[in-house]
Amino acid sequence: MFNILFVLGSAAVISPITLQMDTLIIDAFTFLAVMVMLLLHTRAGKDNIISKVDGGSLLAIYLTYIIYVVIRG
Repeated sequence: MFNILFVLGSAAVISPITLQMDTLIIDAFTFLAVMVMLLLHTRAGKDNIISKVDGGSLLAIYLTYIIYVVIRG
């Protein structure tokens, strides 16, 4: 969370940032959904460990999101 706020704040100080509301809603929903999934993955197993399957599914979601962002422009 700090990283996102720090990078956006620093960039906005240098040059104002314009955001489109539909983009912001999709990105915020994706961020929250992945955080909930991460929480569920860590609490589901013993010793709060993320398994290889869990890591692979989170990586697949991340790659899908990055491809979506690149296509969106």
